[in-house]
Order: sequence, then structure tokens, then C-alpha cells
Amino acid sequence: MLQWLRPLISVTKMQTPDRTNNMLRTTRIRKGLTQSKLAESAGVSRQTIYAAEQGADLRLSVAKRVANVLQSTVDELFSHSPR
Repeated sequence: MLQWLRPLISVTKMQTPDRTNNMLRTTRIRKGLTQSKLAESAGVSRQTIYAAEQGADLRLSVAKRVANVLQSTVDELFSHSPR
């Protein structure tokens, strides 16, 4: 690989957001919900929603409640797409 291209590739990789985080956040925003409103409706803290959007793992029971509020499925919100 060309030496000058390596730094560009690593910067691009670091700035590429994970699909999982994007789907949760994108779906939440598309539904017109704030993190606080989603958290309240799902019975969790706002910090839990924030952490999930940043890539933290959720318990399955919490993921199901969040998906239910967003009228989505756990797979749609939290499955990683192949790279």
C-alpha cells in the first residue's frame, strides 16, 4: 500500500460510525423522540439510551422495550451490518 494513503485510511475508519449506533439514533430521531422521551417510554434512564447510541450493549429485555417504543425490532436496531 502507498505510504501516504495509510494515514488517510485510518482517519476514515475512525470517523466511520457504527451502523448499530446510527440505526438506534436515526430511528429515534425519525420518530421525533428525544433521548429523554425514549428513555421514559421504555422505562430506562436517558443515560442508558445515550450509552446504547454510543455502542454500549443493552440487556435483551431493555433492547426489546426500546425496540417496542420505536415500533421496530431488536434486529433492525441492534444488528451489526457486514462490512
